[in-house]
Amino acid sequence: MGASSGASGGAIPGKSVNVAGGAGGIRDLAGAAVAMSTIAAPWEAVRGTLQKNFVKRVQSFDAARISMGVCAAVRAALPAGAGGLAAVDKASTACGPLYSWACASLELAARLHEAAPLAAEIAQLELELRALAERRAATQAENVLLHETRRTLQAEREALRKEVEEEALREQQAEAKHTIVEAHQVHR
Repeated sequence: MGASSGASGGAIPGKSVNVAGGAGGIRDLAGAAVAMSTIAAPWEAVRGTLQKNFVKRVQSFDAARISMGVCAAVRAALPAGAGGLAAVDKASTACGPLYSWACASLELAARLHEAAPLAAEIAQLELELRALAERRAATQAENVLLHETRRTLQAEREALRKEVEEEALREQQAEAKHTIVEAHQVHR
């Protein structure tokens, strides 16, 4: 890894170190900025991005918005293996933490994409759960209404039973009275 100078591509004038060991590697912060899709290449654009709102963009970066295509392109540009971080740190100590963050963001994006079908399934299950909870609440309300109706019907049944018993008792009394009156008339 040697230092070279030049102002083309993503190189920093007077301080370009290729940490990937070949063409297309990350060159200090320029490569990291390109990897974040903030710029397309020249150092002036990198410097402008770094001076404007780079820290805020890093802090508010959402790995869920990275497509798998971008992940693959950035992974191809990043030095791979266990020596990747060491190579980046050797090229630029300021870029080491950014490299670690970029790798972690790519890993998070990959995991989020892997989990996307599960997240969709969870969302669907939550919808179904809410629908079932609503059905359960409606069923419970209906059950309460049925119990109240049953109690009302039982009370009406009991009242009718008593009324029938009383009517039967009145009929028996009337019949007994009639029998007594007839018996009284026969004995006279």
